[in-house]
Amino acid sequence: MVLTSQAQFKIMPLGNSLTYDNDTFDGQPPTPTRPLNERIAYRKKLHELLTQEGYDFDFVGSENAGEALFSDGDNAGFPGIEASHFPTLLSTGKIIQNSPFLYNKNEQVTAGPYLDAFLPDVILLHIGTNNVANTNPSVMGDILNEIEAYAVRSSIMVTVFMALIIKENPNNVKTQTYNSGINSIANGRSSNNMKVIVVDMENGAGIDYTTEMVDRWHINNSGYEKMAQLWFDKFSEEFVFVGLEDEIADNSERVKVFPNPTESKFTIEFEDASWNEFNVSIYDITGKKYVHTTFEIHQDVKFEMSLEGFPNGQYIVRLVNKEQTIIKKVIKY
Repeated sequence: MVLTSQAQFKIMPLGNSLTYDNDTFDGQPPTPTRPLNERIAYRKKLHELLTQEGYDFDFVGSENAGEALFSDGDNAGFPGIEASHFPTLLSTGKIIQNSPFLYNKNEQVTAGPYLDAFLPDVILLHIGTNNVANTNPSVMGDILNEIEAYAVRSSIMVTVFMALIIKENPNNVKTQTYNSGINSIANGRSSNNMKVIVVDMENGAGIDYTTEMVDRWHINNSGYEKMAQLWFDKFSEEFVFVGLEDEIADNSERVKVFPNPTESKFTIEFEDASWNEFNVSIYDITGKKYVHTTFEIHQDVKFEMSLEGFPNGQYIVRLVNKEQTIIKKVIKY
């Protein structure tokens, strides 16, 4: 793992009943079958995994569920909500929910744009299982537009982990069509303000759709723990953390980085061509990854990188090949 001391992540679990933890056997509010403070979905297991790994984080959102079983039940899961309801919620703070699945709702949740009230820098987005047959995946583009507008307004670099939604039981082929649309929409959407990472929750989590479904749309605790593990795996790949004893060591003279400090562009120069193919990742001081690319060394041992558009500050440059990892630091002013 590769990172320095970190600022606290504000993580928003954003979605529907699979985020909040509600199924068709819970009945309609205000008299659910299970106590609200015992609804944990994937959030409790994810909280445990992140805590064990040493991350400093806080779950954020207007809703709260599961606090009897773990310490941070805040989330943005709205049972019954459809993907098409989210652009209005994100832009105005108002939820206008006309859903055939659970209940209707018309409520001003926050005084203004929803994300501005909680300032998340990480969003775990799993939305679309309600009424997937009639949902155009293009709405995910509208949701990303609202998230990016928030990132620009708040000057916060936001990382969106956008899930391919889980299947129904019995399987609905519309899910695969919808997920294919999500993949297309996510392609090329990352920018200097927002990074989009697709998470294959449909097939990559290992959910057993014959034994881990409690109804047509919802999974049991075993399924939720698998969701949590995949969220964690993707999060920890993106945000790499080490203790302070390993902090930002310029640990090889074989590689030079210059000019440093730099206004924008800098050069990575190798002592020789023995590295062959290598990966370069650039992180800020909180551990957010801004750049990941691959180079091949032939005769040229110099490679130019750019921090154009990135905030001023200190960055960690991680160089990795099959034999070793080299860490360099660069300051942008």
